[in-house]
Amino acid sequence: MGYVRARTVDLVFTAPSMAEFTATTRAPTIDGWLDACELTAGGLDFVPANRERLEALRELIADHLVEWNLTAPEDPDGPPLPLTAESIAAQDIVFQATLIDTWTEQVAVPEAPLGGGSTSGPALLEEIPMDAPTSRAS
Repeated sequence: MGYVRARTVDLVFTAPSMAEFTATTRAPTIDGWLDACELTAGGLDFVPANRERLEALRELIADHLVEWNLTAPEDPDGPPLPLTAESIAAQDIVFQATLIDTWTEQVAVPEAPLGGGSTSGPALLEEIPMDAPTSRAS
């Protein structure tokens, strides 16, 4: 049986206005990450000159989203909006800025190592004498 790498990231939003928003994304490839870095290089001010960069970044994020609980304001109990750049673009500026910042900060964080270590024998440090070294000079 082969190994299929399907790493997802549950984005954690700290902004109070987004406390109830949840989103899961696939981690990008290195090329995808480099695309995001190019799109956000030097900061991404929301000005007309950056419109194409912002649209490309929305597309990149939307292409990696797996799920979210974002619903239409007129139907808060309805189904989540489609995972598209258009759905992101329809949101207010604070939502978009927070989503972009959170995505770019969290998708490339290395995974924590497995904990616990080996339990099949004594620890190496228990086997190494810890006496102060003695001088061998004569």
